[in-house]
Order: sequence, then C-alpha cells, then structure tokens
Amino acid sequence: MLPHNDFFDKGHGYGMRNSMNVNLYKIIKLPGTPDLEVLLGHIIGLNLEDRIKRIGNSDIRLDQIAPPGTPGNTSSFWMLDFIKMRFDHGPGKVGRTTAIEGFDLEDDQGFGEETAALFDPATGYLCVQYNHHGVRASAMQDYFNQMLVNPDNVTAYELRVKLDSSADVKLAQKQFITKISYKIAPTDLSPALRNANVGLASALSMNEQQGGNTLEMTISAARGENLLTKAARPLIEALRNIRSSDVQNQTHALTHFEVSGRVDEFSRMDAIDMLSPKLQVTIGELSLGSDRRYTMNSRWIGLQRAIRGWNAVLT
Repeated sequence: MLPHNDFFDKGHGYGMRNSMNVNLYKIIKLPGTPDLEVLLGHIIGLNLEDRIKRIGNSDIRLDQIAPPGTPGNTSSFWMLDFIKMRFDHGPGKVGRTTAIEGFDLEDDQGFGEETAALFDPATGYLCVQYNHHGVRASAMQDYFNQMLVNPDNVTAYELRVKLDSSADVKLAQKQFITKISYKIAPTDLSPALRNANVGLASALSMNEQQGGNTLEMTISAARGENLLTKAARPLIEALRNIRSSDVQNQTHALTHFEVSGRVDEFSRMDAIDMLSPKLQVTIGELSLGSDRRYTMNSRWIGLQRAIRGWNAVLT
C-alpha cells in the first residue's frame, strides 16, 4: 500500500538517507489525442513483452502501472515504473573479502535500470525520478508516442519541462524594461523558434549573412529611459521559449540571457539572469531492499511528496 499520512509526508520512517532528484513535466497533447490515462489503461492490458519499445539504442518498458484508487495505490495519481533494459554487458557482485563474480542469468535475461514516474490527471503534470542510467523524460515521451496508434508519426504527446519560476516572478514585477542582452547560436535553433519573433529573426539573418557563428546582442534604453514594452516583451518571450527548448532537449542555443528593469520609475534598476534551471527537488531517505535496489514503493512515495510540495506551481 502507498500510505498517505503526515508521517510519510514529512519524510520519516524510511531509516535510510538515500535520495533521488525529481523533475516536473507538463503533458502537452495534440487536439484529438487521447488523454494520457486512456493510453496508460491500454498499456495495462498488454503483456510485458508487448510493452517493450525500442527508443534510441535501448529497449524501454513501462514495467509497473498502478492506477489511482486501486489496491496498492490509494492516491489520485497514476504511479508508474519504467525500465531501461540492457542485454549486452553489466556489473558483477563483489564482497570485501570475496572476489567479483557474475550473476547467473538465463539467455533471455539482462540488466534493468528503474525510473519511477507519477502522472496527475487533474493537472496534466508528470513527476519524474531522475536516474542518469535509466529512462529519461525524452525517452518517456517517445515511448508514449510509439504506444499510440499513430499512422502519421507525429508527436502527439510532448513532455514540456517545468522551469524554476523565480526569474519569471522577478520579471513580472518589473514595470519598466531597460536592457535586454543575449547570446545565441543559430545552428541549434528550429525554424519555429527562429521565426517566432520578427526582430530576433532579422538579427539572426543579419548574423548569418556576415558568416557569424553566434549572435551576441545588447539592447539598452537611454539613461533614465525604458525600452518600448510592445517590442521588448515579445522578444523576451521568444528568448524564454528558446531557453525552455534548450532545457527540454539538452541543447545550448542560448548561452546568455539577461533582462534589466525597474519595478517602478523611482526604484533602482537591477538585472535578472533568465537562464532558469529545471524545477527540481531532492527527496531523501529512500529504502534499499535486500537486493540493494531502491524499493519501488519508497520511490513512489517520494514522488508523491514532491508533487504535493509543488502544488503552488501546478498551473
């Protein structure tokens, strides 16, 4: 069972200090695409072998699915556990007084890396355990799309990473924008991102006409003056979208992005670093089983603690 009480919400009762990092993603789906819970309900009906999809160079499987309000999961969330399977090579077992030796595996057995996830159907957010060797969010996105009957091979489901909003909060407080500076590598931009803002597209075009590799630009108002809001705000939004794409796809198109402004005409000007990191929390005290794996139950409970702590940003 997944307990729901203050004892676990406060992170007690595990007896271990092992931890995992957790990130948050918004599920964006094309019009006409089934809700993710419908797809998950379909996957439940498949046997384990039929759940395997080839993502990149790895076999991925949604190994465990616990729908909300079912035995073992009294929460309102879909609790998931993905497996990245490896059949080529792997580690051995060793003791302080014994030499390393291999595991006795059958011909059709290998090694698996586990990554837990939580889907909240009420908000459309997916909470994901970070496992460097496991299933990344981008692979989960590809998995969902492959599982969907999709003759046009379009991206029906997109996992859009949630960024730390502290810079956005500071920006929203600025009534007046006085300076925008950024450095961008055009080769890492998609056509949609390049053309999202007329001014940015013109600057990128001029840079390429000169044979430039990167575009570095600073737009400043005269001393005591402000930039035109109707031009500054759309440019900032276009650059924010590039930043979100960088974080999502692990690219580095935007390497500098800073906005300066004032809360009101009497306040001092200050600068905001807009290169926001992923929204992330570290959940501690996961339980280790006798097989030295973090238990699925403790990882699921950790995800529930994380998403409850993020209630304020689930919009």
